[in-house]
Amino acid sequence: MPLSIPYRWRAVAAAFVGMAGGYGAITTIAVLIAPFEGEFGWLRSDLSLAYMLLTIGAALGGLIAGRLADRLPTGPIAATGAVIVGAGLVAIGFQTRIEAIQGIYLTIGFLGFACLYAPLLTTVSLWFQRGLGLAVGLVTAGGTLGQALVPPLFQAMIAGMGWRAACMVLGIGFILTIAPAVLPLRKPPLRVVGAAVEAAPAWPVAPAVSLPLLALAALTCCILMGVPTVHLVAFALGEGFDAASATRLMSVLMLSGVVGRIAAGPLVDRLGPLATYAALSVVQTGTVYLFVLAGTGPLIHAVAAAYGFGFGGVMTASVCAVRAAVPARSVGSAMALVALLAWIGMGAGGYQAGLCFDATGSYDLPFLFAALAGAANLAILGLLALLIRRARARRAPTAHRAALPATVPAALAA
Repeated sequence: MPLSIPYRWRAVAAAFVGMAGGYGAITTIAVLIAPFEGEFGWLRSDLSLAYMLLTIGAALGGLIAGRLADRLPTGPIAATGAVIVGAGLVAIGFQTRIEAIQGIYLTIGFLGFACLYAPLLTTVSLWFQRGLGLAVGLVTAGGTLGQALVPPLFQAMIAGMGWRAACMVLGIGFILTIAPAVLPLRKPPLRVVGAAVEAAPAWPVAPAVSLPLLALAALTCCILMGVPTVHLVAFALGEGFDAASATRLMSVLMLSGVVGRIAAGPLVDRLGPLATYAALSVVQTGTVYLFVLAGTGPLIHAVAAAYGFGFGGVMTASVCAVRAAVPARSVGSAMALVALLAWIGMGAGGYQAGLCFDATGSYDLPFLFAALAGAANLAILGLLALLIRRARARRAPTAHRAALPATVPAALAA
């Protein structure tokens, strides 16, 4: 039975659920910092290392998963990843050693999340030639929604049944919901894929130049992101929030990120991915240090909402930028390469924040480093925009000469 046109939106829905589960699992580290500190007395740098190992696993596993996504059916890859994520959360509930927990999070990243991220985004990108920004925005919004909903849910579960039982119940729930949702996901028919694969990159800059710059931009952007993602709950607890209020602050950030990711889609379709990326990076960079200045009143929730909008939209624009930089036939591998640097950045940002807190007892320095990383991100995007502009300017006279009638003298064409 041939696939109907509306299936592409069912693919978006399945990818949305898969991204929500994958990113929701990542936020469990932030919620577990306080229980682990209370029961075991572990340092925040050691707990941040668990997150860094997850990101390293996601980065390295993503290189493999990205290549698989270009060659194999999507559903089985993504379903396997969902099962491994859930099983890893269940296994955490049995642990008493920080090394074991760090190893489990490494496995979750390498064999679990990696099998969700690149395969889901690659598949959706092949279904859409028009309106790609909106489709990617919806899929990536799933990840932010997972990051918004899982922390308060997980926190409530921990309060009611303890962190061990909460990990096991959450992990089983992931297996029973996420894996069946993504298993039917498939790529377009060969005739559609074949047409997409032949499409040239939208940008006039060679992928060998633009892709490394996008990867470097992802590294700096995610160094910034790693600080609030891993430490905002712990930061809020240190500022006097109770556990429920601290996780609600994270939810405000992530729910605003859902809006940002969806809103970025139409902006990408209208303004282009690079301009949208830069504009939202300005929002993210300009608000991240305000967390340490905002106090505990309504202002910090406004900061979380503003930061979340930029944080969310940046990912949508970044994914669409990768799609514009490379031919469709290699989009899976390209996304995996950019994700490699992105996850390294997320891990480095979260880890440096833990180290700095252990050394100073304050989050002032980590959030300052986050803002500086955002400034570096904007500089890289500016360089890429300049290269694209110059390449288009060089092509314009050539295109004009090609359009002139053959009777026009060559001297006039020059």
